[in-house]
Amino acid sequence: MPENKPERIAAVVVTYNRKQLLGECVDSLLRQTHPLDALYIIDNCSTDGTCEFLTEKGLISPPGWASSRILEIGPVQAAQAGGIVKAEGLGDGEWANHRQAALDDATQSSRTWGEAPECGGNQPVETVCRRIRNSQSAIRNCDTSAIEVHYVRLPENAGGAGGFAEGMQRAAGAGFDWLWLMDDDLLALPDALAALVQKKASLEASRHGPFVLNSLVLARGQPDSDMLAFPLREISAGGYPKMGHFHWRLSEVLDKVSDGLYEWICPFNGTFVPARAVEAVGLPNREMFIHGEEKEYQCRLAGTFRLYTVVDSRVFHPQPKKCQFDWKQYYNIRNMFVVNSYFNLTALRDFKLIVVSLAWGARHGTWGMKLMLRAIRDGLAGRLGKRDDLP
Repeated sequence: MPENKPERIAAVVVTYNRKQLLGECVDSLLRQTHPLDALYIIDNCSTDGTCEFLTEKGLISPPGWASSRILEIGPVQAAQAGGIVKAEGLGDGEWANHRQAALDDATQSSRTWGEAPECGGNQPVETVCRRIRNSQSAIRNCDTSAIEVHYVRLPENAGGAGGFAEGMQRAAGAGFDWLWLMDDDLLALPDALAALVQKKASLEASRHGPFVLNSLVLARGQPDSDMLAFPLREISAGGYPKMGHFHWRLSEVLDKVSDGLYEWICPFNGTFVPARAVEAVGLPNREMFIHGEEKEYQCRLAGTFRLYTVVDSRVFHPQPKKCQFDWKQYYNIRNMFVVNSYFNLTALRDFKLIVVSLAWGARHGTWGMKLMLRAIRDGLAGRLGKRDDLP
């Protein structure tokens, strides 16, 4: 890439049945002092009127879907196996050509819709709208050449794993250089992206090796401005997260912050990833569906990239509710066996996970024990994928 050509940044937001939070998230992204070049909204086939909501807000094309298209990624883009997509045999100078070739190889066909498409079918449906960037309100018409808003409606709920894989694949394939990843309930301060870009430039100027950055994820709606939405962990001398070390306040780790950076990230919560990561480590594993896919992707990233949280880049996320026991815990426990395989003391971590899971299941009767036993069995056997017999 020529040195005088600015790098292009796309945000990827995954949403499912949270249209009001999505609207707030998108509005905060459009207000960034360092403007985005594109926004990819990946809708996991929401049933709460998300598409209509975005249309009414002027964020996507109105009903009629005149600019909609179905995009089938061709075999030239990537070799796919086990939910991980990775480009093979490409040198440093070939990555940009590879991305363009992927788009050229894609099969695109126009389709006109009288209304928002229903869930089902075989392919995602995308509509693209160009709108004013850095606006004071999310309500604008789609007639200003500034920022591309890509709305992609998946044919079924693919979970966070499938949603981020879809968004990253599309954004990287379209030639964007950096991807800012987040869920629909994240709220970014106006200078959050600017702080990431500034730190990126500083690290590149110092000839730092490959890196991934993350915004600092503070607890949303809390009077305590020091409270984090997700804990920051400590890294051992061997490069693994220390067992039992979780920090829920920024003040607890300030002594470990160097040059505005803390060596840990909260993936998919304001995560600033170079598009080349798709080449280097692939996409999030779609087969994990929900719970743990972000941790697994973080582990893969850590094998190639240094991972840093930029403390001056502030975003807000609701604090996770106290973990309730429901069908989702099947995926939570099952997928943790995959995550543990990346760490040292894997057997010890797995043993602890089994003991805690069985004790947790026992408190919820026969159904709870059966769910946990199934999760443990599938996790140890490496059986992934979405389970149709779970809600």
